[in-house]
Amino acid sequence: MGWLIDPKEQSVFAYLSDRPTAVYDQPKAQLLVPDFAKDFSLTVEDLSILAGRPHAKRSGT
Repeated sequence: MGWLIDPKEQSVFAYLSDRPTAVYDQPKAQLLVPDFAKDFSLTVEDLSILAGRPHAKRSGT
């Protein structure tokens, strides 16, 4: 499993070997985590805050 985090677009792509790529671009969207971290909760908004960038609505959405 892997995440590609796009800070400019404030979105996250989650890659798993047995599933299609999932795209998360809503602030409150719960990100997919590996089984060993199933109790871990993280959203797109959380990543924006951790990066020091409050989640802002993108133009055109």
